[in-house]
Amino acid sequence: CGVPTQARFNGTGNGNGVFWYSFDEGGVHVSVVSSEHDWRVGTELYEWIESDLKNVNRTKTPWVILTTHRMMYTTQLQEDGDYHVSLGMRENLEPLLYKYRVNLMLVGHQHSYERSCAVYKGECVEDGHSGTVHIVAGMAGATKEKGGFSPSLGNFSLAHVNDYGYLRLSANVSSLVVSFVRSNPHDGVKAGQVWDQVELKPWM
Repeated sequence: CGVPTQARFNGTGNGNGVFWYSFDEGGVHVSVVSSEHDWRVGTELYEWIESDLKNVNRTKTPWVILTTHRMMYTTQLQEDGDYHVSLGMRENLEPLLYKYRVNLMLVGHQHSYERSCAVYKGECVEDGHSGTVHIVAGMAGATKEKGGFSPSLGNFSLAHVNDYGYLRLSANVSSLVVSFVRSNPHDGVKAGQVWDQVELKPWM
């Protein structure tokens, strides 16, 4: 799918076409990067990510979101290969998220919804703010995952479900609110209502 995407769409011109680029929307800086390129330390993509995060104006855009396809944190029991990729991303990219205080990492890949605590090195941070919240939001319409979720893969998962829905984001200078709206009724929550929500605060 990368070839037609590259042919039909443009990035913002400050990275590598549609494969990595960034933009500001209101008070939010969004870095969009490809997880299908080499993102290990020292690569072109890694150096671009660090440069982009380093140069964010936190006065203008106090919130920073990194978005990519594959996930750094998940407890989804689906493919063993995905888990090993996530460990590689933690080893190579998580230090950048911590160094530059990335508030939120949004990913897809798995056809489910999952939200972590503010996490660093596999553990929820004690103050709840000095870490990145990771959200898997790959539930727009493809076949739902059949595997469950397991705490054996980590104790960082606070909410997860294999169902369809979408996210709403709202930001001001003091908070970034992310809401997951389910497309199907479940456990007393009607279709179109918020099923999960988190309010992010600035790093301490």
